[in-house]
This record gives sequence, C-alpha cells and structure tokens, in this order.
Amino acid sequence: MLTSFTMLRKLDINYTNAAAVTMLETSKVTSLTSLAISEVPDLTQIPSGFLSNNKLLERLEIGNCTALQSFPTEELKCLTALEELRLGGLSETLDSFNFLPAPDEEKAGHQLSSLKTLQLYNSSIHLYPNKFNTSPHLKNCTYIVRCSSVKALPDWQGNLPSLRQLHLKVCPELMQLPSLKAMQRHTTLQKLSIQQFDQLEPECEDDQGEEWDKISHIPWVS
Repeated sequence: MLTSFTMLRKLDINYTNAAAVTMLETSKVTSLTSLAISEVPDLTQIPSGFLSNNKLLERLEIGNCTALQSFPTEELKCLTALEELRLGGLSETLDSFNFLPAPDEEKAGHQLSSLKTLQLYNSSIHLYPNKFNTSPHLKNCTYIVRCSSVKALPDWQGNLPSLRQLHLKVCPELMQLPSLKAMQRHTTLQKLSIQQFDQLEPECEDDQGEEWDKISHIPWVS
C-alpha cells in the first residue's frame, strides 16, 4: 500500500494490529521526517531496515507496544537528523537496550547528534541504558515513568552535558534522585519539574528535604 507514497513525510500507525506495521518492511518510503507507532499490542518487532532507510527522520515515537521483543538499536543510532525521541509502554520482558552510541561509535560519527528532546514513559526504568553516552545537544528530558516499583533514579542521568530542562512525572514510590555527584554534573540545568511524586516532593523542599542539596544549584524548581 505504501509503495505509491515514496515521498511521504509523516506516518502515524496506531490502534491497529502488527500486520499494519510489518508491511513497512517492503515499502519504498525513504523520505519520512516523522514516524509514530503506538497502541499496537501484538507487535513483536520493528521491521528491519525501515528506520535506517529513513535517515531524514526528525521525530520518532514508539509507544504502548507491550509485546515488543526486540528493538533496532543499531538503526536508531544512525538517525543523525533525529531531534525528538519518545519511547514508552514497551514489553516488561524486553531486554535492556542502549540506543545511544558508545564513545568509539561517536568518533566514527554514529550518534544521535541532533537529539534535543527525549521522553521515556510508561516503562520500567531498567529498559533504558545504564551508560547515557548521549548527544551533547540534548536539552529536554521528560520521564513519565508511571511505575510504582521505581524508588530511585539511576546516576546515568548526570551524563547529559547540555540538559536545560528535566521533568519527572507520576511515580508515587520514587524517593531518591540520582546521587549528589550525578546531579551536580547538570551544570546547564535551568528547570527541574517534579509532579505527582508523593514520596519525593517533600524531600525536595527548600532547605528542608533530604534531597535539597542535590538540586539547590538549579535556578527553577517546581
């Protein structure tokens, strides 16, 4: 069906079955700048080669595909035009994946060099990388974890050299931010937003909470 739309720029596939996604494997679309795949409960994998064939992608969202068993991380790393990445609602059995390049790959030019906004939501934190060798341009990072089992955030958050805004939302059991050392690496961070965190919010109160020392250097905290 998509063979006739070779110059397609935007594609949203949602509230459907896996067959609607697997047909992408034989499509000739190579001009996408925006792709969203969401609410496809029986999808187990992203069609091989589709992401790497659309190197102009600026926005990518893969969400609420709870049966997803594998992720094309190598293809994702090569999307040098990607500015916005949103991932969430993935399978709890999906292995942890590092979708950002290792230092030796950065030197070779394989990196998300244009990434500015990253949003992770509706998934366990273990799915995401423990070493965040990310784009130096990343300025906005939003977590909408909604995971009742998460009690502390990992220290890899500190490896975001240009981050200006960090939004933490809806995780009622979270009690700890990353370590003081990790948080102090956020030298460019201007805004920290903490919303609907029953345990964490009191700990971040000005001069009172135990977490305050970690965020006192941030100009705007709410």
